Amino acid sequence: MKYNSTYNAKKHGKKYIILHWSGQIINFGKKSIIIFDDLLDADQYLDEQMDKMSKSIEEEEIIKNDYNNNFDKWFEDTRGEFYILKCKNVFTNYICDPFGFSKAINL
Repeated sequence: MKYNSTYNAKKHGKKYIILHWSGQIINFGKKSIIIFDDLLDADQYLDEQMDKMSKSIEEEEIIKNDYNNNFDKWFEDTRGEFYILKCKNVFTNYICDPFGFSKAINL
């Protein structure tokens, strides 16, 4: 789990976030973390961002050269690099130690 001081288990626990395969939080160029109310919203947003990504010069070259202009294959492979998880599985804002003290730590 990643420490996030603004995470509120009661408020954010049932919401969703997009992560890269390496576990990095993806915000697609936005300044803050993007949190979604439901899985469908997160899924739709990811599709929209991938469509935008496919129009970049670098990705157009990759689609042309590595995928023989097969957008669907590129989309499937690239989308597999991202996953959507509930915030409660990604963040924590405190832990309790055996002595009963609550501490905010980076896990």
